[in-house]
Amino acid sequence: MTQMLLELERAFRLSWSADTTCLDAKSLARWHPDNAAPGQRGPTALIVEYLLGGDLVIASVSGANEEDEVHYWNRFPGVGDRPNSRAI
Repeated sequence: MTQMLLELERAFRLSWSADTTCLDAKSLARWHPDNAAPGQRGPTALIVEYLLGGDLVIASVSGANEEDEVHYWNRFPGVGDRPNSRAI
C-alpha cells in the first residue's frame, strides 16, 4: 500500500488547483500554485476513500487565532488514521 500511497500523493499534487479546492471565496486568497494544499483535504480524502476504501473521518477544529475549519482524513483497518496534511 505504501507505493500506491506515494503514487497517489504525486498524482494529487500534480492535479491540485484553485478549481479543486473546497475553500470559500474569502479563504481562497490562501491558495497559491506554490502552496496548493489549502482546501484540498476534503476532495483528497473523498478520492482516497473511493479508491482504497476505509473510513472518511470529518471533524470541526478551531485554533487560537484561526477561524473554525473542517478537517478530513482517512482511517484504514489495521493501519489507522492517515491525515491528509501531506497529501494522503
